Amino acid sequence: MPKTAQTSQAADEVEMTTISALRLVIDSRGAAAGAAAFSRATGQVTTSATKASAATKGLMASMKPLAAFVGIAATVKTLAQFEEKMTLVGKVSGATGATLAALEVKARELGATTRFSGAQAAEGMLQLSRAGFTAQESMLAIADSLDLATAGGLALGEATGFMSNAIRQFGLDAADAGRVADAFVVISNNANTDVRQLAEALKYSGTIAAALGVDVETAAAAIGVLGDRGVQGSMAGTQLRGTLLALAAPTDAAAAGLKKLHLSLSDVNPATTDLVSIAQALERGIDSLANPLEAAGIFADIFGR
Repeated sequence: MPKTAQTSQAADEVEMTTISALRLVIDSRGAAAGAAAFSRATGQVTTSATKASAATKGLMASMKPLAAFVGIAATVKTLAQFEEKMTLVGKVSGATGATLAALEVKARELGATTRFSGAQAAEGMLQLSRAGFTAQESMLAIADSLDLATAGGLALGEATGFMSNAIRQFGLDAADAGRVADAFVVISNNANTDVRQLAEALKYSGTIAAALGVDVETAAAAIGVLGDRGVQGSMAGTQLRGTLLALAAPTDAAAAGLKKLHLSLSDVNPATTDLVSIAQALERGIDSLANPLEAAGIFADIFGR
């Protein structure tokens, strides 16, 4: 290679090396600058975070009296609600003096021993008083109302209303509140109907059932049977009422149908025979048919009205 060409090539290599070195330096400076900037930024963030943490802690510390005030205010509000409810209980029930004091003690006791507050227990007493319960009756029934609300997942006002309605429908005493609550809970836990649907059904059938001597447990059980067949709520109540009325005052067609089942009117009269015995008698009547398919037509005559 001529000397001139060699010199030119060497110069080019030096130039390339120089450029590469410059780029490396520039890149290094950029990296260093970036690292320095990152370090400064990190330091600023750390410092800011430290300052913010200190400020937050200081703010939280300064707000502790406010939190205490809020807690006190909430307590005062709850106490005010309790006193307001108990005043209304006194006015509606007519309770005064020692009787009203006893109601307050009972409400506070329930507030301390159940998931409901004292104010909510007082609200339950108010609902019972509005349903015509005396102060003494309210004290007897309120605990079972709370139990029904808990077991049925109900608002306390709902449970109290269901309880008081059933007690009055079936001519029971406030001391029977536990019995009513048990009937609601047992049937709702063992049949395809819930407490609300059961109460709705009793709204339509409870008074007739009670008039015919059917107790609350039996009426609830009959509604549970209907529930298992997909008939619930008001429809169940209407069907039960219709069934009871059809059996208590049968038409001529019903009497003829019963005769085909080899049954007398007294065999199926709910005023003198319990529903379980009536159901068993009807079952025996169906079994006595030469053609069981006739049962549908006979039942239409008995219950169709």
